[in-house]
Amino acid sequence: MEGADHVRDVMLGNRHTVPVTGVPAVDVMGDVLNDALDPFTQLPWDEDGSIDWLSYTLNMAQGVLGALGILENIVDHGIAVLLAPFAQMMEMPAAQLGALHVGMPHGHTHPPSLVPPNPVPVPLPSLGSVMLSGAVTVLIGGVPAARAGDIGLAPTCGSIAPAFLIVTGSSSVFIGGGRAARMGDLTIHCNPILAAILKFEQAAAVMGAIGGAIGVASQAASGNAMGAVAAAIQAAADVQKDVIASTVGMDPGVPPSVMGAITLGLPTVLIGGLPVPPADIVLGWLSGELEVEEAEGPTRRRHATEEDPEDQRASRAGRCLC
Repeated sequence: MEGADHVRDVMLGNRHTVPVTGVPAVDVMGDVLNDALDPFTQLPWDEDGSIDWLSYTLNMAQGVLGALGILENIVDHGIAVLLAPFAQMMEMPAAQLGALHVGMPHGHTHPPSLVPPNPVPVPLPSLGSVMLSGAVTVLIGGVPAARAGDIGLAPTCGSIAPAFLIVTGSSSVFIGGGRAARMGDLTIHCNPILAAILKFEQAAAVMGAIGGAIGVASQAASGNAMGAVAAAIQAAADVQKDVIASTVGMDPGVPPSVMGAITLGLPTVLIGGLPVPPADIVLGWLSGELEVEEAEGPTRRRHATEEDPEDQRASRAGRCLC
């Protein structure tokens, strides 16, 4: 009977699909599952007691797109659970849009860094500010909060692709679905390694744009005009961010491993937690490592069999040469 009551409350929207257990680590992961399941199990009701099928259809569409990002949510929240004992450590001022980025001085193989007949690029400073997308509904000091994964422009190095990316944020505090960025969090600028890592999230960016449009329609269908406006602004900012983020690392610096940091934050708002990269960067890096292993594996085995005849017999016998 208790199970039937739970199902009824879920369908009425009074309770989440996965119930609260009181165990923080379990409930955090339960929240991830609820985000994925609630759009399908919770029914939106009109004032007359009938089901709002338009809102339900839009919610399910959002749920389908959201399910594609469940792996990222599991990784992000799993790291938060593992690092929960350090949640109060390293409290730093919160970063906002407009926060100053300072990167390593570096050169480029074109003017103004490299001007013939000088054969060596002249290192130039990397200075810029966070621009997109921020959490438009979460204001810190009246300005949208910055998060890991947000981008900015740092044109002072003379790059033709001057975008930089915030690559770490709080291990325990999330704002608008992203790790809260703070003073001291790392940035990457003019670094080709990031271009390879971001391949992982190109499809996610497309799905995010579609999901943003569905979110706007869902808020409008439910009669939440203010929510629809906020969702539209956030979706537009996210699309612009993804477009600019795709250019990060296209004009590699000299040396190519250009790192920097956010150097300013709001001192009246302190956010704790260890600096941790967001899940899309972690998964993108792992994906790249796996691709390298897959590409190098056959080459290593071929070289081994060419050098050692015994290995050739082992290969024909079916034994693993890994």
